[in-house]
Amino acid sequence: MLLLIAEVLWLLMDLQVINIPYFSKKSSTQNTKEAGYIISSKKDLKRRGANSLIWEDTQPKDILFYHDSVLTLSQSSAKLYLKDQTDLELSENTLVTLEEPEDKSKSEIRLRFSRGDMRARNPSFKTSVIGDDWVINLDKGSDIVLRKDQGSYEFEVVSGSATLKTETGEQNLTQDKVLTLNDNQKIETVVKSENLQWKEKKPVRVYTLDDKADIPLEWKGDATTLVINKSGAAEQDQEVKESRNTASVKLDQGSYKIRLKNEGGISEAKTVEVWRAPHIYLKKPLPRDRLKTNEPHEFVWTSENGVKTYRVQFLSKGVPLRQENVEQNFKSLNFQEEQDLQWQVQGEDEEGFAIPPLYNNEIYLRDEPLQAPKLKTPGVKKEATPPGAKLNFKWQWLMQAIFTEAQAKEENYEVNFAWEPVAGADQYILEVSSTPDFRKPELIKTLSSTSYLWKKVKYKKYYWRVASGNAKGRMGLFSEPMELQLEEIKVVEAAPQPAPEPVVEKPVEEEKAAEPKPEPVVGTEIKLPEIPSGLGLALAPNYKYSKTSGAEETNIDLQGPVLFGLQLSYQSGWINKYNYHFNLWTSMQTWRPQPQDEYPLQDNLKIRESIVTFDRGTLNEKMRWGLIAHENFIPERESEDSLKVKPHIAFGLRGSRLFDVSDVWQNTLGLSALTSGKTHEVMFDVQSKVYFAKPEDKFRWMFGVGANVVHQTHKDGGGTQADLIFLLGLEQF
Repeated sequence: MLLLIAEVLWLLMDLQVINIPYFSKKSSTQNTKEAGYIISSKKDLKRRGANSLIWEDTQPKDILFYHDSVLTLSQSSAKLYLKDQTDLELSENTLVTLEEPEDKSKSEIRLRFSRGDMRARNPSFKTSVIGDDWVINLDKGSDIVLRKDQGSYEFEVVSGSATLKTETGEQNLTQDKVLTLNDNQKIETVVKSENLQWKEKKPVRVYTLDDKADIPLEWKGDATTLVINKSGAAEQDQEVKESRNTASVKLDQGSYKIRLKNEGGISEAKTVEVWRAPHIYLKKPLPRDRLKTNEPHEFVWTSENGVKTYRVQFLSKGVPLRQENVEQNFKSLNFQEEQDLQWQVQGEDEEGFAIPPLYNNEIYLRDEPLQAPKLKTPGVKKEATPPGAKLNFKWQWLMQAIFTEAQAKEENYEVNFAWEPVAGADQYILEVSSTPDFRKPELIKTLSSTSYLWKKVKYKKYYWRVASGNAKGRMGLFSEPMELQLEEIKVVEAAPQPAPEPVVEKPVEEEKAAEPKPEPVVGTEIKLPEIPSGLGLALAPNYKYSKTSGAEETNIDLQGPVLFGLQLSYQSGWINKYNYHFNLWTSMQTWRPQPQDEYPLQDNLKIRESIVTFDRGTLNEKMRWGLIAHENFIPERESEDSLKVKPHIAFGLRGSRLFDVSDVWQNTLGLSALTSGKTHEVMFDVQSKVYFAKPEDKFRWMFGVGANVVHQTHKDGGGTQADLIFLLGLEQF
């Protein structure tokens, strides 16, 4: 607790929310000098001060100070202006630190390069870039590109010259070669070929709605191979057909450097970025809407980060007819002719790269459409339960107590849609959708009447609308959608009361002599031990240990306290000589990578684990048998430098044994076998409870300790996980 309080205080001081004398962090402007500012940034650009624990979001024109660390995340890039005209371009997943020169009287920039892909230019002064075990000094007016992939570094001089210093000596860098520094400090040199040139040397950025994108390439010269370097991945070669100067490559999302190669050397690197496209959703008009010509209509869509300009495009049978460029997420437009169109919205980022449309909506433009029908409030009733579908009374109360919500969602309804007739209409189009955008309606009906009975309707929320029309093809406007909230409908059925029996006066009979009662037979009566029904709730923090492995060399090795945990218990009394028990334990924890400096691209891992058991015990038996469900996780690779956890649920059988030491001390031992099809688990669990009350008390405070150990196996690995659980709660048993 003391460590937790100290960490919270440090965090508040770092955010400058509180001020503690002699301890609070002073403003960075008091202790450091300005080193430059941010020219532009794309998406997630983070900055962290020398004495700070927090990565802060940044914006263009933000000031940078010496000893600041700058980090670009996935699909992010930035341009920085540093002191004395130094320009710095950072690609995605790049980390650099701005350091002060050793001789502060000189105007010289020092950069510590940790990972990623960057380009540095300084037309007026020298610049130094520092790595783990190397230093590169740029002469005045030089332009250099640096790249790190899986421990090896690549250096390329675009203009000027530089010197690379390592433990083994110095190496000059010029424009006619590319140097690679491997883990073993060995320097490899590849000569550039003047005969291999890209026709378009500018960087390429492609936004894709899929996992991959086709990238067309065109060049000059006789290339034999395309060398494809993806940030954070191994180099790949793709052969080029003879006498070809074009090719198309299919690339995953990420940042790439692509070079041409032949026997004479390699070309300059071409930068290609494949980014996931922002999803632009169309809000108005809706799909299949009818619009009246010669009237203004609002076209509205969602506003997305990273989109500077929107292009509203109109097509007829896939052929573009009209386009409007706007910077807002709406546009008022007018149409003069009857026609059937599709409309979509394409985006453009700040650098002019196109963002493809997510989908298009079909609309119908008409001169004199029929009026929209006026909707009536729909009638709703619950469908009758078929004979034999009701649960046995002895089980019904138990299942309702545990699965109330699940049962409610399985109920079906009958909905009677109705609307007012429209003059000139002899047919109507009814659409019902579970989403307000009506992209994929659950129901589309063409009707000749002004009502429709929809049966077997599931327990959820719907939107419905109606448009009129006639057999000659004349269309009508759609009504405004009406929302139907089935989850708010509660059907209450009054239980019929039995009719009172008529009172019949019995004739008075003469008293008979009392007959002796038979003596009870000893041993024929079975008396059940008292097990009252009730609920229990306990706080359940735990100490977690996990050492598991997954696909693509993903490994998790962590341990530590989990402060949030709950345990809920339910116990029935005797039902036909059986006793039923339900238990739910769940915990949630966010694990931060430590030390964070070594994992700048690893997000926090949010791990949730839950165990649900439902078992049955018999009379005079300590063994119990039942079912178990376990919500667990498997490590999964997100990128080369980061992983995530993939939740999965396994089901199985469980056997347990009760040990009642005394009225105030109870113990349980359990063994389970679970599977989810591809993953198999064996779980051992134990729990011990001590009660601070008399057995006859209605409410009893409880303290307990429990533990579970899980061994997990699957095709990509597996491992062992364990939890030591501390319980403190109140039970009503």
